[in-house]
Amino acid sequence: MMGCGGCAVIAVLAMFFGGWAMVRLGLDVFASDVESELRDNPVIIEHIGRIEELEVDLTASLSTDENDDFVFTVRGTKGSGLVHATCITRDDGTEAVTAGTIQLESGETLSLFPGSDDNLVKPEAVPPAPDESVAPAE
Repeated sequence: MMGCGGCAVIAVLAMFFGGWAMVRLGLDVFASDVESELRDNPVIIEHIGRIEELEVDLTASLSTDENDDFVFTVRGTKGSGLVHATCITRDDGTEAVTAGTIQLESGETLSLFPGSDDNLVKPEAVPPAPDESVAPAE
């Protein structure tokens, strides 16, 4: 039979793992928004291919200097790399990638938005989220 101390340990573990599950779920939704933003990016398509997996690198993201900068590991049909992206939340709650780079397996770092001013889009200029109900042209 389990005593009161055992029940307390189980309750604490349940809260910890439940909290961690909620954090993971939030990060997965965030990463899914970012993947949708990057899916048609010409630099990603050329060097990574079709994205097969994109995950938040929480440790690297927490060590960035800016609150809106995040690091993602990305794997695609042509290769993999690390994406460093500036993300802001749109009014509808989805994420917009406003600036970023990708570091390829070779060590080469490329801008995700070559030719843009300072590789930065002003938050007020962020377009609305793509309409997911419309099938993409192939």
